[in-house]
Amino acid sequence: MSGPGGTAGGPGIGWRAARHIPVVPRASSPRRALAGAAGALLLAVGGCNEDAAGPGGRQANAIWVRDFAPAARALVVAGGPGAVAIAAGDSLRVLDNAIGTPLWSAPWRDTLANGTMTGAVLVAPVARGAVVFDRVTGARLATDTSDAPGAPAIVGTAVVDSIVVLQRADGQLRAFVARTGRALWRGAAQCGATPCAMPRLVALRGGVVATGRLADNSGSYLLSVDALTGSARPTGFPARTTFVANIAVVDTSDLVIMNQSADSLFVMRGATGERLWGRTLFLQGAAPTLVGDVSPIAIAGAVLSNNRAGNASVATVHERGDGTPRWRRDAFVAVGACGARILAADPDGFRLYEPATGAVYLRLAPFRPAVDTTGTPRRPVTAGDIAVVFTSPRAVRVYAC
Repeated sequence: MSGPGGTAGGPGIGWRAARHIPVVPRASSPRRALAGAAGALLLAVGGCNEDAAGPGGRQANAIWVRDFAPAARALVVAGGPGAVAIAAGDSLRVLDNAIGTPLWSAPWRDTLANGTMTGAVLVAPVARGAVVFDRVTGARLATDTSDAPGAPAIVGTAVVDSIVVLQRADGQLRAFVARTGRALWRGAAQCGATPCAMPRLVALRGGVVATGRLADNSGSYLLSVDALTGSARPTGFPARTTFVANIAVVDTSDLVIMNQSADSLFVMRGATGERLWGRTLFLQGAAPTLVGDVSPIAIAGAVLSNNRAGNASVATVHERGDGTPRWRRDAFVAVGACGARILAADPDGFRLYEPATGAVYLRLAPFRPAVDTTGTPRRPVTAGDIAVVFTSPRAVRVYAC
């Protein structure tokens, strides 16, 4: 399929899928059959190099791989139901999650990765705003580039019903209608002329929650905002409170989790600011600090938070409703929710874990993680029900969750 601004298949995109394996489709989504059945199929079918189940979990090969040559670098812009958007060279390509086939592509030269994909739209951030595409056809629906040249970069995007909300590096929020681009409201810059540290933006029913730490570390802003009007919702916290600025929506019933500090976690209602429960995360050794930029993860009725004591990282998993501990694991850094499981790194590589028990579900096949131009390893990216692993700055291996 194609539409204005989108071309079905894309120009000259080479791709290679894993060996075709006949499967019985799931009634709810036939195209997800290969990805959803990967754990069972890889054990039974020869040539997939999967070990028998054991304490370390089964080992699975990628369901598809791709090299985006001649582009020098590729990055995941967004992932969502059934598809992943990857920018490489002069194109933005949307690929089918299960087998990697191109769905559509559009001309593209921006390099911002924190977009949002729903079943209806793809929001891709650009230097002065964002572009909205029809998720299915690739038609360009709206463009908002209302920022002045040189304005702080877009660091967060969210879609609430038919409204797009953008967050800039200075903490300013603004909203527009996804399919027309009509501006709705624009808020104040929370951090003035200095970029905020660790800004975050998440969508929830009817609104968004945004946070970020002030550059002078005097505190953080925490905003809960109605998406249609921009009016503030209560948060239950003073205007300037110190957070580690990591947030995640627990589910669409309006529960939000946050790390209030590096060793404490709490859950509140996004619409009212009511705090439901909080937990101090028990860590031995040195004073705990947050691990990198890992956010809390909400999945399958559980809440996961990563922390570090000295040089040891720890994951703790709690019941969503009341915070009761489920399990904890040392030397564990969660990457994100991947389908119904948790993708995480441990000393032996990347694995998928069951959120209910902490048991290993699958070990990803051995690979050498790509190193970016700065010498920093590129971590895997979760996109709906797949994990995208970079094996070079422009090549990926994709695993089913």
